[in-house]
Amino acid sequence: KYRALAGLSMGGGQTQNFAFGNMDKFAWLGAFSSAPNTKVPEELLPNPQKAKKMKLIFISCGDADGLLSFSKRTHDYLTEHQIPHIYYIEPGGHDFKVWKDGLYGFTQLLFKPVTPEMMQKFNNNPPQVKPAVPQQRGRR
Repeated sequence: KYRALAGLSMGGGQTQNFAFGNMDKFAWLGAFSSAPNTKVPEELLPNPQKAKKMKLIFISCGDADGLLSFSKRTHDYLTEHQIPHIYYIEPGGHDFKVWKDGLYGFTQLLFKPVTPEMMQKFNNNPPQVKPAVPQQRGRR
């Protein structure tokens, strides 16, 4: 109930493999640019309805990322089985800006009540990370 698992690239694949396989231990899942080590959806979730007990499933990837197909196939499977989740596709490739925006969105929802309406709103209008303001360095 109070455990989250998140990962990037190969870690995103392992996050899905491990969290979906241990839904009694993890209720929050964040997978960013998941790699080919991600199991096919039918192996990830042989009984997809069990995933409805998860608090948040957040899948993010860049629209030009060569790994997009691995995130999309999981998204398509979850959608087909009416499992609430966020599928956030950011402009960009397998790079830091995409991951930063996805992680920011995920952390804004983490350990808070997340309704299907919030997920839909997020999918339609995801928050954008504000650019960092450079720190002024004082003279010594």
